[in-house]
Amino acid sequence: MDETLVSPELAEENPVIAGTIQRVILTIKPDRTFELIRGGFPAIGNAALGEKEATLTITHLMDQPLEKLPKETQAQNQPITITFSEGKVELKDPTNFGKPSITLNKKAKQ
Repeated sequence: MDETLVSPELAEENPVIAGTIQRVILTIKPDRTFELIRGGFPAIGNAALGEKEATLTITHLMDQPLEKLPKETQAQNQPITITFSEGKVELKDPTNFGKPSITLNKKAKQ
């Protein structure tokens, strides 16, 4: 959850909407692509995987090729670093306006 995306007042007033906006879902697929949904916006791209770290490079934002979007949008979607540790994934976005990293709970598909 990225609790910085919604004010505490909105979260209290509309918890279901706030929960949807705050939800962060990262899926890394076996073909080394990923889907990241953050703030309700889907991004897809390529994942360069290491043993304890990965780099996510966004290629599409909201089903649009990133290179076709305005330069300002491209600049706000730089590669994201994730680190893996015991049952957790930490997402570090360099263009997240100084916000802290997001820690996700790791769920492996069966």
